[in-house]
This record gives sequence, structure tokens and C-alpha cells, in this order.
Amino acid sequence: MAWRKEGPVGIADDVTVNAGASQVLGDFPIGDAEVVGFRFEVTYDAAASAGCTINVYAGDGQDFDTEPLFTYALGFEAGATVKETHQEDVRGIPGFLRIEAVNNDGSVALTITCKAWRAGR
Repeated sequence: MAWRKEGPVGIADDVTVNAGASQVLGDFPIGDAEVVGFRFEVTYDAAASAGCTINVYAGDGQDFDTEPLFTYALGFEAGATVKETHQEDVRGIPGFLRIEAVNNDGSVALTITCKAWRAGR
């Protein structure tokens, strides 16, 4: 059976995450997917001294786990836009994924865009 892909779907577009804060970017339905992928574009201030961490939580759309299912420490370069793609096997994980961005820099904000897709047979 051939693979089918759905997306990319915009989860967040140029969302500001304040200094030292976390921000839920959105929820993504898994459906019957076997694999999900995420594309992150983070723009760091020239004065930034730390990067961004992404936490992905599993849930049913209303209630989400308190511990992340996946965590990504995104690349960091002050004054630049960093782009990263991550892909995960989600077979056996029902429901939804909640994507959260954490700004590890306590002095300046960052902006982030997130897109997601799912694929399966």
C-alpha cells in the first residue's frame, strides 16, 4: 500500500515567545498516522544568549500529559533564523499532540513558526 501524506498544516505563524517564557503553539490531530513531522523556524534577537526548546505532549484534545512525549533543543544563533525539521513514529499514540515552545533566554523574546504533517498507509 502506498504512503499518503497530509499537510503541511500551519500550527503557529510568527508567534512571539517572551523572554524566559513558554507558549503553547497549538494542537495537531494524529488521526491514523504512522509518522508525524514538524518544521520549526525560530528567529532569535541579536542580543539573545540562549535558544529554544520544543516540548510535544500527547493527549485527547482536552487533557494532555504533564511530561513531554518528545523534546527538541533547537539550534541557536543570535540574530539569525534557524530552521529545523523533526519526524517521529506515532503508531499507537491516539489523539492529539500539543506543541509548546520554551524560550531559554531570560532577556529577549523570540519568534517561531511551526508547521506539521502526518503520513501513513
